[in-house]
Amino acid sequence: MRRHAVARIFGLVMVLSMLGGAVASAENYNAQRMLFLRNDGADCGANARPHLANAPGTNDLGCGYIGGGPFGEVFTTAGVSSAKVYATQSPLNLQVDAARNITGRMTITPYVQGPAPTGSGVGQIIVDLTATTVTDKGEALTLGTQRLTATANPATSRQELDFSMPVDAATDGATMREFALTVNIRGIHAAHGFHQLNGHSFVRLPFTPAPAPQPEPDPDTTG
Repeated sequence: MRRHAVARIFGLVMVLSMLGGAVASAENYNAQRMLFLRNDGADCGANARPHLANAPGTNDLGCGYIGGGPFGEVFTTAGVSSAKVYATQSPLNLQVDAARNITGRMTITPYVQGPAPTGSGVGQIIVDLTATTVTDKGEALTLGTQRLTATANPATSRQELDFSMPVDAATDGATMREFALTVNIRGIHAAHGFHQLNGHSFVRLPFTPAPAPQPEPDPDTTG
């Protein structure tokens, strides 16, 4: 009887240990795939520090084109882009699954905000997104692109633009070490185009951890 009781206790300890490991792995996975757009730099120019992080900021500067009339769109069309690149700061270990879309939200606000979603901005809002990765082999790949559009007016000036970006099938199975999201805010609008961060703009990577690399066979033992 005592031997059976000891065996049961040992088995219970093993199960709890396995469950604990599974929970820890799930937490790490969730932390990797939910990324918030951050900019904890001093300004939106030379001292900007756009990046992606596991946790949102609390006092980040959102950078974008805040202008009047068509100038932002004219500059973009002429090749003068105000795009910002938000990249991961620590290595990833995710395997691309092209059957799953990259999702998230970009929140674009006016220069002067009222009670959400009101404000001063009006006009056409265009947000061009490009998702890229650097693989474990050092290859730079474009995972996908998407354009988001909206029309702002004083009643709906704050725009929360959800997106679901298809992933290029050619990248399927690649192991991601770095990820970046390029955000270009454009369009013919006035007093608008401010990129709201601090948890309001984020991206989700619905990919699973990459399998461990297999060791190369030893020629001395394989004959």
